[in-house]
Amino acid sequence: MRLMFALLAAAALAACERPATEPAAPATRQAEFSQPVLRAAAPAPASPRVCVEDGRAALVERLRVDGLWVNDAVAGPMSPRMAGARIAAHDEASLLAGLLRYGPGMAVLVTYAGEDESCAWLLSRDGLVAYGRNGVSVGQVALDVAAVMSALDVEGARAARTPVLRSETQTVPPQPLGALREGELATALAHVAESVTPGPIAAELGRYESLIVVPHQALAGFPMMLLTQGRAEGRPNYLVDRMSIQVAPALSEIGIGPGLHRDLSVELAAMTAEQRRAVLSEALIVGDPRFNDAEYLMPQLEGAALEARNIAATFGASPLLGADATNAAVRGRLRERPRYVHFATHGLADFHNATGNRSFVALADGGRLTLADVRAERMANGAIVVLSACQTGLGASRPGGFVGLPRAFQNAGAQTVVMSLWNVDDAATNHMMQGFARKLAETGRPASSFAAAVRETRARYPDPRLWASFEVFSVAQP
Repeated sequence: MRLMFALLAAAALAACERPATEPAAPATRQAEFSQPVLRAAAPAPASPRVCVEDGRAALVERLRVDGLWVNDAVAGPMSPRMAGARIAAHDEASLLAGLLRYGPGMAVLVTYAGEDESCAWLLSRDGLVAYGRNGVSVGQVALDVAAVMSALDVEGARAARTPVLRSETQTVPPQPLGALREGELATALAHVAESVTPGPIAAELGRYESLIVVPHQALAGFPMMLLTQGRAEGRPNYLVDRMSIQVAPALSEIGIGPGLHRDLSVELAAMTAEQRRAVLSEALIVGDPRFNDAEYLMPQLEGAALEARNIAATFGASPLLGADATNAAVRGRLRERPRYVHFATHGLADFHNATGNRSFVALADGGRLTLADVRAERMANGAIVVLSACQTGLGASRPGGFVGLPRAFQNAGAQTVVMSLWNVDDAATNHMMQGFARKLAETGRPASSFAAAVRETRARYPDPRLWASFEVFSVAQP
C-alpha cells in the first residue's frame, strides 16, 4: 500500500445535447458511463460566443473570458512575482510575446468547451498555427472524459488505498485492478481527441516534439498522458510516445511566464553534470512519514519509503523518512529553498473547498502540510515539485484555471509541479519516479525527462492505468 488520496467530492457537468441545427456536429454520443469527472468545473459566466469562424477573433475572446476569472483561479495569496505580473492584463500581445521564448519544436494547444460547441487553437512561436471547431458541447466533453475514467476502472483499487476517517466503522478491503476494457477505452479516447484536436490541428501536430495543453472546464479531468492521435494495429497512438506533454494551469501563464519564474529547466540543462548533481543533492525528499493523524487512519507506506530512498540515492540527497518527516522539519527545509521537492506520502484533496485548508500532504505524528502552509512559504524561484501521492493533482478546475495544492505550490514560486491523479501500483510508480529522477539528473529537462520515464514505464507496464496517472503542471521549456 502507498500514496493514497481521499476524494471528499467529485462532480460531473450535466450533459448538454448538441443543437439539432448544428450541421457540422457529429452525431451526439449517448451517455453510457456514470463515472464522475475527477475534477469539478464551475459554470462559465455569460459571454459572447467564443468559437467564432475566425481563429484569431476566437482566441481574443478566449483570452477575454479568462481575464474575467483570473482572480478566482489564483484563489489565495500570491508570491511577489505573481502579484507583480499583472495577470489580469494578459492579452493577445503578451500571449504572442510569451510564445517567443519557446523553440521551434514546441507548440501550445489551447482548448475551449462552450455550451453548444468546442474549439481549439494550436500556437507556436510563429503565432496561430491552426484553429478548429466542432459541435461538441461542454456537457458532452464531460461525458467523454467520464467514459475514459469508467473504462480505466481504477476506482475499486484506488478506494482501498485511500485514507479512511476514524469515525467510519468500515474500511475498503484491497481490490486488484479489474481487466482493462480496451475497446471502451479506445472509443472514449477517440471521442476526447475529436474535441481536443479537431482536423486542422491534428494535421499539424506531427511538426512538434513538445506540447503544452491548456485545458478548459471538463477537459481538466482528463489524464493528458492519454491524448491520442489515430490508431495503429487497432490500438491508440499516444502522443506521449513522440512528444513531451505539459499542462498549463491557465492560458495567462503562457504570456506571464517569463516575468513570473526563472526557467529552471533551461538553467539545469545548461549546467554540467557535476553542477546539476550539486543542485539536486540539496533536494527535499519526503517518504512514508510516521502517520498518526487524529482524523484519518493512514497505513504506513513501504513503497513510498523505497521511492524516496531511491530518488535520494540518485541525487545524492538525504531524505526525510518516518518520524523525521514532521511539519517543522519539512517547512524548515522548504525555507532553505531547495530547487527540487518530492513528497511520497498520503494526501487528501477537497473538491468542495479547493481554496480552503482541507487539502493537505500528510506528515509525521499527525502533521499536515496544508494549503496555508504552502502559501506561507516562498519556494525557490522556478523549483520542481513532485507530488507522488494519489490524487494530489485533484484540485478544482475553474474557468480561469486550476486551484488546489499544485496551484498553491506554483503561487509560492514553483515552476513545475509533477502530480499524480491516482495510484494503484507501487512498483510501476517507483519505476516511473526513478526513471524521471535519473533522466532529470542527466539532462536537466523536467518535461522531456518525465515523458521519457512514461515511455520506459509503459514498455514494462503496458496497462495505461499504471503509466498515465501523472501530469506535468508547467509552462517551462521541455
